[in-house]
Amino acid sequence: MKRKLFLACLTAMFFIGGCAQNSAVKKQAHLQDTSTSKSKHKNCGRDDSTDIVTCKKEILGVLMWQDTPNIPLMGWQQAKDYCENLNLAGFIDWKLPARTELMSIIDYDDKNRALNGAFKNFDAKNSKYWSATVRADSFSVAWSVSFDNGNAHWDKVSKNNTVRCVRAAN
Repeated sequence: MKRKLFLACLTAMFFIGGCAQNSAVKKQAHLQDTSTSKSKHKNCGRDDSTDIVTCKKEILGVLMWQDTPNIPLMGWQQAKDYCENLNLAGFIDWKLPARTELMSIIDYDDKNRALNGAFKNFDAKNSKYWSATVRADSFSVAWSVSFDNGNAHWDKVSKNNTVRCVRAAN
């Protein structure tokens, strides 16, 4: 049942952006690929030596996430360029995450933040992160996620948010 709700929500996000507006549905959207998992980090693990978090999701596959300290605030285009030029742990194929990728690391179970517990670097003051997803009818706004509460919404691309780059590990 949870898997069907997740797939329905994921489909709605792609076609109408509907999941982000309803918090009850949003909570279903972050379901991990094993609903019985009691792990604190829910299918993610951190490598402290490289500042990378790797997460395995049934729909998205295995993703490697940048988790370095002191990521500066920047506009959307700067965030996109930053990820495309990132060289971290010997990998150079980093990118700004799609909206579904970014939302996959939301964790509503943590009382202090809505970010998966495997991520060590988090600044509650600057908790909005850019996604690569821009609105089809206006390239002046892009999707962002606030990891202090898990809300997702459109932001003007000129606004300064932070960035968490991603790459496919498979």
